Amino acid sequence: MTQLAAEGMARDERAKALFAEIDEGKLEGPDAGSVVFEIDQTGLRAQMGVSAPGATAESTGLSTKRDAYRPWLMMEATPWAHVMIPGK
Repeated sequence: MTQLAAEGMARDERAKALFAEIDEGKLEGPDAGSVVFEIDQTGLRAQMGVSAPGATAESTGLSTKRDAYRPWLMMEATPWAHVMIPGK
């Protein structure tokens, strides 16, 4: 994804290319339950994502709308679906 971003490809296009390679078996998607911890560049906001490949709002009961106070589902119904857990 980083290489595609450096080449100027838009985020949505990068995601489609990545999902296509996962579907074709060229790449493996993340394992369910994998965790990523991020701190933004200002250091003011931390968040954690827990991988849930294929998860939907219906299957999890989570909203797909970004929320600074509650967990929410990002990239719903994709191999890269994950639960975002906001922090400070």
